[in-house]
Formats: sequence, C-alpha cells, structure tokens
Amino acid sequence: MAKNLPDEIVPILEIVQSRFFSPETPLDFWKTEQGGSLLNGFMDLALQLQIALFDGHSHEKWPAGYTMLMLLFNWEAAGQADGWSQYFESSDDEIDSVCMLFRHVGLPEEAEAIRRAREAADLTESDLDTAIVANAYGAQSHKYSVDLDRLEYLAKWFHEGADELLYRD
Repeated sequence: MAKNLPDEIVPILEIVQSRFFSPETPLDFWKTEQGGSLLNGFMDLALQLQIALFDGHSHEKWPAGYTMLMLLFNWEAAGQADGWSQYFESSDDEIDSVCMLFRHVGLPEEAEAIRRAREAADLTESDLDTAIVANAYGAQSHKYSVDLDRLEYLAKWFHEGADELLYRD
C-alpha cells in the first residue's frame, strides 16, 4: 500500500521547501537530502510545526512522528538559544515528554542527563545558577552529550524511520 504525506502537513512542508530547498526537491526532503541539509530541514520543520500549533492547527491528526520531531528538535533549538535556562523555564510535563521521547529514540542517557539537570535546577535558589545545572547535566558524559552529535543522531533516526513515522497509509 502506498504511503502518503498527510494533507494537513503538506502546507508546512511547502514552507520548509521554500526556505531551504529547490523546487525540484520533494516535499518529503528526507528521501533525497542528507547531512547538514537534512538536519536543517528537520530543524525548520520542527519550527514550522510549532508555528502551525500557535496558529491554531491541531497536532492530533498528525502522524505521531511529526509531534515527536517537533518536540525533540525544538528542545534542541531551545538549548542552543537559551542555554541552561530552559531547565528553569520548561514545565514538568515538557521535561517528562522530552525525556520519554529521548528514551524512545534510543538515547536513554540523554533523558537521564536532562532529568539530572532539571532536578538540579529545582534545587537552586536562582535561575542564574546555571553552572549547577550544567554540572548535573554533564555528570555522566555519554556518546551523544554534544548537541551536534545528538542532532545528527536524531536526523538519522527520523530519516530511517520516516516510512512509519511521517506518512499515512
């Protein structure tokens, strides 16, 4: 049976295509792109999915992979933009969801590092105590502790699982 892109995702993919790829690139860019362009495409897709939610779209009809992609890549983007302050600003539900997703994609060590950092943030008296959070996060380094390594892993994971995650039958 043929797999199709979800109708509600097509306009979002058209935005990503117009921002990062040539018109000849298929909307499902993960079929043809690799390396940095694949990663940039997924990062922008996550951002555009979040914007769609702000604009009133519902993620309930999306294949689960789009919500997963949005949460994980936007978590990583927030870490790059906000640094350790995301551990003070994120809700418990967001931390729980991100940790669950990192475990799901095969990065349980990252989930534990996030959990340690959040617990340290909860114990500090000020959101300026970022060194305490950074030390808790880095207490047990793992293969994907470096954000670019982790982003490349995520891009590969979504690329390899796209048929099950990003299409409809």
